[in-house]
Formats: sequence, C-alpha cells, structure tokens
Amino acid sequence: MKKLLLILILLGTFITCPAATPPDGPRNLVRLGWGDMMFEALAFHSGSGRSNFGYTGHIFADYQYRFTKVVSFGGQLDFQGIFWTEDEARSRNYDLTIIPSVRFTWFDREHVKLYSGVGAGLLMAFDNGGQFKAAPALNLNFIGVQAGTEHWGGFFDLGFLSALTNPNAVYLLGARMLSAGVYYSW
Repeated sequence: MKKLLLILILLGTFITCPAATPPDGPRNLVRLGWGDMMFEALAFHSGSGRSNFGYTGHIFADYQYRFTKVVSFGGQLDFQGIFWTEDEARSRNYDLTIIPSVRFTWFDREHVKLYSGVGAGLLMAFDNGGQFKAAPALNLNFIGVQAGTEHWGGFFDLGFLSALTNPNAVYLLGARMLSAGVYYSW
C-alpha cells in the first residue's frame, strides 16, 4: 500500500512537472474547514452502548504550496472530539491527525478549481483516562471544488479520513466524508 501510494505520487509529479508551466497566480493556499463525523458517530453509538454524546466534528487547517498548475504539496492538521456523560462522570476522546499531502488540480478556471488529493500521516488519540494511541492515517480526497476570487473563497470536499489502530481494526473508517470551509491564497 505504501509503495503504491509513493509510486502514484512520484508518477503524478514526473508526468505533470515537465509539461506543466508554473502557476501564474498565487502559489500558497491556507484552508480552514469543518468536516462531518457521521459514520464515526454511528459506530461509536452502536459499539459503546453509551448515551448523551456530543461531537466537535473534524476541525482542520491545511496548507498547500503549488509547484505547477497541476501539482501542490502541503500538510493538514485535523482535530476531533467525542464527549459523553455516564454515571455523573464526563468522558472525552480527542484525536489529532497530522497528514502531509499532495493535491492534483485537474480543472483550473478563474473562479472555480476542481482537484483530488491523497495524504498519509499519523493519528494520535487521547482520552481523559490517560490513554494514548498512535496510528497511521490515510486521507483521500476524491473530488474537491474551490470557488471564489484569486485570494479568498470557499471549498467543498468529498473523500474520507481513515486510521488503523492495529492490523485487525480500523479506528476511523469513512471519517470526514464531507467537509467545507474557507481559503486564503497569496
């Protein structure tokens, strides 16, 4: 899986870099967004038997540097929290995910861009009982739409974030399938 991911990234870079010209617009892009916890919430509710849940959703910040009109590299920091009350006690789970990523812009017009991307990184899970887990994480963005001016605008992504806690279990599956937010570029 890791070899395939690396081959795809390198192949995409080598195919697009020589033929593509540098971007004539902004090279730096910062995004702030929020993504859903739809499937995580369903799995947590049914798997734990607990009630009185609250969720933060996925709150994330993303930076991309655009090398060509097609390829940009960057990274993302994602935070999510799950809260519940049980027997007068307040419990919390927090996840922090750091993901280096590559993005391919395959439709680029003045006010609209369509892109796809992939990233692999590390998820760190914490709870208020002092437990900590680290796991490899994968983020796939099937399609993203960015609309706005050259410097400001909004985006909408369809994809998922997943992480493995051990070889036999998936910690996050289908997390952050839908996400949206704002961007600034310069």
